[in-house]
Amino acid sequence: MNKQPGQPVPTESVPAAKRVCLKSGRIVLNVGSEKFETSRETLSSFPNSYFESLTSGRLSIDVQEDGSIFIDRSPKHFAYILEYLRNGSRFRLPDSLDARDELLLEAEFYGLPGLAAKLRRFKLLDSHYMSCKPKLKNGVVDATFFGALTGPRHAAAIFEVQNPDSFEISFATLDGWDDNFRHGKNMPNMFFGIVPSDSCLSADWEFAPSRLPSHRESPLYNPRLQWSHPRQLAAISACEALWPKQIEVPPAISRGICLALTDSVLQVSVDEADGFLCQLVANGDFEKALDPEHSIWSERPIGWVQMSFARSKNAATLVIQAGEDGGHSQVYAELDLAQLGLDYNAPYRPVVFYGMKASTGIVEGFDHSL
Repeated sequence: MNKQPGQPVPTESVPAAKRVCLKSGRIVLNVGSEKFETSRETLSSFPNSYFESLTSGRLSIDVQEDGSIFIDRSPKHFAYILEYLRNGSRFRLPDSLDARDELLLEAEFYGLPGLAAKLRRFKLLDSHYMSCKPKLKNGVVDATFFGALTGPRHAAAIFEVQNPDSFEISFATLDGWDDNFRHGKNMPNMFFGIVPSDSCLSADWEFAPSRLPSHRESPLYNPRLQWSHPRQLAAISACEALWPKQIEVPPAISRGICLALTDSVLQVSVDEADGFLCQLVANGDFEKALDPEHSIWSERPIGWVQMSFARSKNAATLVIQAGEDGGHSQVYAELDLAQLGLDYNAPYRPVVFYGMKASTGIVEGFDHSL
Protein backbone atom coordinates (compact mmCIF):
# COMPACT_ATOMS: atom_id res chain seq x y z
CA MET A 1 0.00 0.00 0.00
CA ASN A 2 1.43 3.43 -0.98
CA LYS A 3 1.47 6.02 1.77
CA GLN A 4 1.13 9.73 0.99
CA PRO A 5 3.66 12.19 2.49
CA GLY A 6 2.40 13.78 5.68
CA GLN A 7 -0.14 11.01 6.36
CA PRO A 8 0.11 8.56 9.29
CA VAL A 9 1.48 5.10 8.63
CA PRO A 10 -1.27 2.45 8.88
CA THR A 11 -0.03 0.01 11.49
CA GLU A 12 -1.49 -2.99 9.65
CA SER A 13 0.91 -2.26 6.75
CA VAL A 14 3.95 -2.27 9.03
CA PRO A 15 5.72 -5.58 9.76
CA ALA A 16 5.32 -6.80 13.32
CA ALA A 17 9.03 -6.25 14.02
CA LYS A 18 8.56 -2.54 13.26
CA ARG A 19 5.32 -1.88 15.11
CA VAL A 20 7.07 -1.75 18.46
CA CYS A 21 8.31 1.78 17.82
CA LEU A 22 4.75 2.99 17.18
CA LYS A 23 3.31 1.73 20.46
CA SER A 24 6.22 1.41 22.88
CA GLY A 25 6.93 4.07 25.51
CA ARG A 26 10.60 3.84 24.55
CA ILE A 27 11.59 5.06 21.11
CA VAL A 28 14.89 4.82 19.27
CA LEU A 29 15.66 7.57 16.78
CA ASN A 30 18.21 6.97 14.06
CA VAL A 31 19.50 10.47 13.32
CA GLY A 32 21.94 10.46 10.43
CA SER A 33 22.82 6.81 11.26
CA GLU A 34 23.51 7.62 14.93
CA LYS A 35 20.97 6.24 17.41
CA PHE A 36 19.37 8.05 20.35
CA GLU A 37 16.95 6.45 22.81
CA THR A 38 14.21 8.48 24.43
CA SER A 39 10.56 8.21 25.47
CA ARG A 40 7.28 8.92 23.74
CA GLU A 41 6.46 11.32 26.59
CA THR A 42 9.63 13.34 25.95
CA LEU A 43 8.98 13.55 22.23
CA SER A 44 5.39 14.66 22.83
CA SER A 45 6.29 17.40 25.30
CA PHE A 46 6.25 20.28 22.79
CA PRO A 47 2.95 20.61 20.89
CA ASN A 48 3.17 21.29 17.13
CA SER A 49 6.84 20.34 17.02
CA TYR A 50 8.30 17.84 14.56
CA PHE A 51 8.49 15.22 17.32
CA GLU A 52 4.92 15.67 18.54
CA SER A 53 3.75 15.31 14.93
CA LEU A 54 5.88 12.18 14.63
CA THR A 55 4.48 10.47 17.73
CA SER A 56 0.88 11.50 17.02
CA GLY A 57 0.93 9.90 13.59
CA ARG A 58 0.47 13.17 11.66
CA LEU A 59 3.92 12.78 10.12
CA SER A 60 5.13 9.97 7.88
CA ILE A 61 7.94 7.99 9.51
CA ASP A 62 10.73 5.83 8.13
CA VAL A 63 10.86 2.76 10.38
CA GLN A 64 14.03 0.68 10.07
CA GLU A 65 14.26 -3.12 10.34
CA ASP A 66 15.44 -2.84 13.96
CA GLY A 67 12.40 -0.71 14.89
CA SER A 68 14.23 2.63 15.03
CA ILE A 69 12.87 5.73 13.29
CA PHE A 70 15.21 7.27 10.72
CA ILE A 71 15.56 11.08 10.62
CA ASP A 72 17.67 12.51 7.83
CA ARG A 73 19.47 15.18 9.85
CA SER A 74 22.96 15.63 11.27
CA PRO A 75 23.43 13.93 14.67
CA LYS A 76 26.11 16.46 15.68
CA HIS A 77 23.88 18.48 18.03
CA PHE A 78 20.94 16.14 18.47
CA ALA A 79 21.84 15.43 22.10
CA TYR A 80 21.15 19.12 22.79
CA ILE A 81 17.76 18.79 21.10
CA LEU A 82 16.83 15.89 23.38
CA GLU A 83 18.03 17.75 26.46
CA TYR A 84 15.81 20.69 25.54
CA LEU A 85 12.82 18.36 25.13
CA ARG A 86 13.54 16.92 28.57
CA ASN A 87 14.39 20.10 30.49
CA GLY A 88 12.72 22.98 28.65
CA SER A 89 13.73 26.40 29.97
CA ARG A 90 16.38 24.85 32.25
CA PHE A 91 18.29 23.72 29.18
CA ARG A 92 21.92 24.89 29.04
CA LEU A 93 23.10 26.32 25.74
CA PRO A 94 26.40 25.30 24.13
CA ASP A 95 29.29 27.63 24.96
CA SER A 96 30.51 28.04 21.38
CA LEU A 97 28.74 30.62 19.19
CA ASP A 98 29.38 28.44 16.15
CA ALA A 99 27.70 25.51 17.90
CA ARG A 100 24.74 27.72 18.81
CA ASP A 101 24.37 28.85 15.20
CA GLU A 102 24.41 25.22 14.01
CA LEU A 103 21.95 24.20 16.70
CA LEU A 104 19.64 27.04 15.64
CA LEU A 105 19.22 25.41 12.23
CA GLU A 106 18.19 22.17 13.92
CA ALA A 107 15.79 23.93 16.30
CA GLU A 108 14.07 25.62 13.36
CA PHE A 109 13.81 22.34 11.44
CA TYR A 110 12.32 20.49 14.42
CA GLY A 111 9.77 23.25 15.07
CA LEU A 112 11.07 24.38 18.46
CA PRO A 113 10.57 28.17 18.44
CA GLY A 114 11.39 28.53 22.14
CA LEU A 115 14.83 27.00 21.64
CA ALA A 116 15.36 28.96 18.43
CA ALA A 117 14.62 32.21 20.29
CA LYS A 118 17.31 31.35 22.87
CA LEU A 119 19.86 30.65 20.14
CA ARG A 120 19.13 33.44 17.69
CA ARG A 121 21.46 36.45 17.84
CA PHE A 122 22.27 39.54 15.85
CA LYS A 123 24.84 38.60 13.22
CA LEU A 124 25.66 38.74 9.55
CA LEU A 125 23.33 36.16 8.01
CA ASP A 126 24.56 36.32 4.42
CA SER A 127 26.61 38.63 2.23
CA HIS A 128 27.71 39.18 -1.34
CA TYR A 129 31.06 40.88 -2.08
CA MET A 130 30.84 42.41 1.40
CA SER A 131 33.45 42.32 4.17
CA CYS A 132 32.58 42.93 7.81
CA LYS A 133 35.33 44.05 10.16
CA PRO A 134 35.43 45.81 13.55
CA LYS A 135 34.94 49.56 13.29
CA LEU A 136 37.95 51.47 14.56
CA LYS A 137 38.00 54.86 16.26
CA ASN A 138 41.45 56.40 16.73
CA GLY A 139 42.97 52.99 16.11
CA VAL A 140 40.84 51.28 18.78
CA VAL A 141 37.83 49.01 18.20
CA ASP A 142 34.63 51.02 18.67
CA ALA A 143 32.44 48.72 20.78
CA THR A 144 29.39 50.85 19.95
CA PHE A 145 29.29 49.28 16.51
CA PHE A 146 28.64 45.68 15.54
CA GLY A 147 31.12 46.26 12.73
CA ALA A 148 31.84 48.08 9.49
CA LEU A 149 30.61 46.75 6.15
CA THR A 150 32.80 47.57 3.17
CA GLY A 151 32.10 46.51 -0.38
CA PRO A 152 32.10 47.48 -4.05
CA ARG A 153 29.17 48.25 -6.28
CA HIS A 154 26.50 45.49 -6.07
CA ALA A 155 27.72 44.35 -2.65
CA ALA A 156 25.00 43.29 -0.21
CA ALA A 157 24.51 42.05 3.34
CA ILE A 158 21.54 40.71 5.29
CA PHE A 159 21.39 40.29 9.07
CA GLU A 160 19.97 37.76 11.48
CA VAL A 161 18.18 39.29 14.46
CA GLN A 162 17.46 37.99 17.93
CA ASN A 163 13.71 38.48 17.60
CA PRO A 164 12.30 38.35 14.04
CA ASP A 165 9.05 39.95 15.25
CA SER A 166 10.72 42.96 16.85
CA PHE A 167 14.09 44.39 15.92
CA GLU A 168 15.95 47.69 15.53
CA ILE A 169 19.08 48.48 13.56
CA SER A 170 21.12 51.60 12.78
CA PHE A 171 23.42 52.32 9.83
CA ALA A 172 26.06 55.06 9.70
CA THR A 173 27.50 55.88 6.28
CA LEU A 174 31.31 56.01 6.46
CA ASP A 175 34.18 56.88 4.12
CA GLY A 176 34.37 55.22 0.73
CA TRP A 177 32.06 57.27 -1.47
CA ASP A 178 34.91 57.95 -3.89
CA ASP A 179 33.27 56.68 -7.08
CA ASN A 180 29.96 58.46 -6.61
CA PHE A 181 29.26 59.21 -10.29
CA ARG A 182 31.46 56.59 -11.94
CA HIS A 183 28.41 54.58 -13.04
CA GLY A 184 26.28 57.54 -14.03
CA LYS A 185 24.76 60.55 -12.36
CA ASN A 186 21.54 60.37 -10.35
CA MET A 187 21.78 56.63 -9.69
CA PRO A 188 20.90 55.32 -6.20
CA ASN A 189 24.00 54.98 -4.04
CA MET A 190 22.65 52.75 -1.29
CA PHE A 191 19.53 50.80 -0.34
CA PHE A 192 18.58 50.13 3.30
CA GLY A 193 15.51 48.08 4.12
CA ILE A 194 13.95 44.72 4.88
CA VAL A 195 13.55 41.66 2.65
CA PRO A 196 12.68 38.00 3.37
CA SER A 197 15.59 36.04 4.85
CA ASP A 198 15.74 33.70 1.85
CA SER A 199 16.34 36.54 -0.63
CA CYS A 200 19.16 36.00 -3.13
CA LEU A 201 21.79 38.70 -2.64
CA SER A 202 23.91 37.62 -5.61
CA ALA A 203 21.21 37.95 -8.28
CA ASP A 204 22.13 40.24 -11.18
CA TRP A 205 20.79 43.74 -10.71
CA GLU A 206 17.90 44.80 -12.94
CA PHE A 207 16.81 48.05 -14.55
CA ALA A 208 13.72 49.82 -13.30
CA PRO A 209 11.93 52.87 -14.75
CA SER A 210 12.93 56.13 -13.13
CA ARG A 211 11.41 59.61 -13.08
CA LEU A 212 12.50 62.80 -11.37
CA PRO A 213 10.42 63.48 -8.22
CA SER A 214 9.67 67.12 -9.03
CA HIS A 215 6.96 67.90 -6.49
CA ARG A 216 6.67 71.14 -4.52
CA GLU A 217 8.82 69.77 -1.68
CA SER A 218 11.76 69.23 -4.03
CA PRO A 219 14.74 71.62 -4.45
CA LEU A 220 13.46 72.28 -7.98
CA TYR A 221 10.54 74.31 -6.68
CA ASN A 222 10.94 78.08 -6.46
CA PRO A 223 8.42 79.30 -3.86
CA ARG A 224 8.47 82.78 -5.47
CA LEU A 225 7.02 81.36 -8.68
CA GLN A 226 3.78 79.60 -9.41
CA TRP A 227 4.16 75.91 -10.21
CA SER A 228 2.98 76.55 -13.76
CA HIS A 229 5.28 79.57 -14.33
CA PRO A 230 7.39 79.20 -17.51
CA ARG A 231 10.65 79.69 -15.58
CA GLN A 232 9.59 77.05 -13.09
CA LEU A 233 8.69 74.60 -15.86
CA ALA A 234 11.94 75.34 -17.69
CA ALA A 235 13.99 74.59 -14.57
CA ILE A 236 12.19 71.28 -14.07
CA SER A 237 12.63 70.38 -17.74
CA ALA A 238 16.39 71.04 -17.53
CA CYS A 239 16.68 68.77 -14.50
CA GLU A 240 14.59 66.06 -16.12
CA ALA A 241 17.05 66.04 -19.03
CA LEU A 242 19.77 65.04 -16.55
CA TRP A 243 17.67 62.36 -14.89
CA PRO A 244 18.14 58.75 -16.09
CA LYS A 245 15.17 57.00 -17.65
CA GLN A 246 16.24 53.79 -15.88
CA ILE A 247 18.12 52.98 -12.72
CA GLU A 248 19.84 49.77 -11.67
CA VAL A 249 18.35 48.06 -8.61
CA PRO A 250 18.77 44.76 -6.73
CA PRO A 251 15.91 42.32 -7.51
CA ALA A 252 15.45 41.43 -3.83
CA ILE A 253 13.86 44.80 -3.03
CA SER A 254 10.77 43.73 -5.00
CA ARG A 255 9.91 41.52 -2.00
CA GLY A 256 10.24 44.15 0.69
CA ILE A 257 10.73 47.82 1.56
CA CYS A 258 13.81 49.95 1.11
CA LEU A 259 15.06 53.50 1.52
CA ALA A 260 16.99 54.34 -1.65
CA LEU A 261 19.53 57.15 -1.29
CA THR A 262 20.63 59.15 -4.34
CA ASP A 263 23.18 61.97 -4.41
CA SER A 264 21.64 64.06 -7.19
CA VAL A 265 23.07 66.45 -9.76
CA LEU A 266 20.40 68.93 -10.81
CA GLN A 267 22.45 71.40 -12.86
CA VAL A 268 24.28 70.75 -16.12
CA SER A 269 27.40 72.69 -15.11
CA VAL A 270 27.79 70.98 -11.72
CA ASP A 271 29.75 67.78 -11.08
CA GLU A 272 28.96 67.61 -7.36
CA ALA A 273 25.68 66.65 -5.75
CA ASP A 274 23.37 69.60 -5.18
CA GLY A 275 20.43 67.59 -3.93
CA PHE A 276 20.02 64.43 -1.84
CA LEU A 277 17.03 62.22 -2.59
CA CYS A 278 15.57 59.69 -0.15
CA GLN A 279 12.93 57.42 -1.69
CA LEU A 280 10.78 54.98 0.27
CA VAL A 281 10.15 52.09 -2.11
CA ALA A 282 7.78 49.15 -1.52
CA ASN A 283 7.73 46.08 -3.76
CA GLY A 284 10.49 47.65 -5.87
CA ASP A 285 7.98 50.11 -7.38
CA PHE A 286 9.78 53.43 -7.88
CA GLU A 287 6.81 54.86 -9.78
CA LYS A 288 4.76 54.88 -6.55
CA ALA A 289 7.67 56.53 -4.72
CA LEU A 290 7.39 59.85 -6.59
CA ASP A 291 4.96 61.66 -4.27
CA PRO A 292 6.15 63.98 -1.45
CA GLU A 293 5.34 61.36 1.18
CA HIS A 294 7.74 58.82 -0.30
CA SER A 295 10.37 60.97 -2.04
CA ILE A 296 12.03 63.31 0.43
CA TRP A 297 14.68 65.77 -0.65
CA SER A 298 17.45 66.80 1.76
CA GLU A 299 19.83 69.74 1.50
CA ARG A 300 22.58 67.73 3.19
CA PRO A 301 23.97 64.20 2.61
CA ILE A 302 22.30 61.44 4.63
CA GLY A 303 24.70 60.22 7.31
CA TRP A 304 22.56 57.75 9.22
CA VAL A 305 19.56 55.46 8.75
CA GLN A 306 17.60 53.71 11.50
CA MET A 307 14.89 51.08 11.18
CA SER A 308 12.46 49.55 13.66
CA PHE A 309 10.32 46.54 12.75
CA ALA A 310 7.38 45.30 14.84
CA ARG A 311 4.98 42.48 14.07
CA SER A 312 1.80 41.52 15.90
CA LYS A 313 -0.66 38.73 15.19
CA ASN A 314 -2.50 40.72 12.52
CA ALA A 315 -0.07 43.37 11.26
CA ALA A 316 3.53 44.46 10.81
CA THR A 317 5.01 47.96 10.77
CA LEU A 318 8.37 49.31 9.67
CA VAL A 319 9.57 52.69 10.93
CA ILE A 320 12.41 54.28 8.92
CA GLN A 321 14.31 57.39 9.98
CA ALA A 322 17.26 59.08 8.30
CA GLY A 323 19.22 62.31 8.65
CA GLU A 324 22.54 64.09 8.26
CA ASP A 325 25.47 63.43 10.58
CA GLY A 326 24.67 64.79 14.01
CA GLY A 327 21.36 66.18 12.75
CA HIS A 328 17.69 65.56 13.29
CA SER A 329 15.58 63.20 11.19
CA GLN A 330 14.96 64.45 7.68
CA VAL A 331 13.09 61.26 6.88
CA TYR A 332 10.49 59.69 9.14
CA ALA A 333 7.97 57.14 7.93
CA GLU A 334 5.72 54.55 9.56
CA LEU A 335 4.87 51.92 6.94
CA ASP A 336 2.13 49.32 7.29
CA LEU A 337 3.23 46.27 5.30
CA ALA A 338 -0.28 44.97 4.58
CA GLN A 339 -1.39 48.34 3.22
CA LEU A 340 1.63 48.29 0.90
CA GLY A 341 0.65 44.86 -0.43
CA LEU A 342 3.35 42.92 1.38
CA ASP A 343 2.98 39.67 3.31
CA TYR A 344 3.41 40.80 6.91
CA ASN A 345 4.08 37.22 8.03
CA ALA A 346 7.18 36.79 5.84
CA PRO A 347 10.52 36.27 7.67
CA TYR A 348 11.88 39.80 7.12
CA ARG A 349 15.46 40.72 7.98
CA PRO A 350 17.40 44.01 7.67
CA VAL A 351 19.43 44.35 4.49
CA VAL A 352 21.79 46.80 2.78
CA PHE A 353 22.79 47.01 -0.89
CA TYR A 354 25.52 49.21 -2.37
CA GLY A 355 25.02 50.95 -5.71
CA MET A 356 28.65 52.10 -5.52
CA LYS A 357 31.75 51.39 -3.47
CA ALA A 358 30.89 52.26 0.13
CA SER A 359 31.37 51.55 3.81
CA THR A 360 28.70 51.47 6.50
CA GLY A 361 28.84 51.17 10.28
CA ILE A 362 26.26 48.81 11.81
CA VAL A 363 24.68 49.13 15.26
CA GLU A 364 22.17 46.68 16.72
CA GLY A 365 19.30 48.82 18.01
CA PHE A 366 18.83 52.59 17.80
CA ASP A 367 22.01 54.62 18.26
CA HIS A 368 20.84 58.06 19.34
CA SER A 369 24.38 59.43 19.02
CA LEU A 370 24.31 59.15 15.22
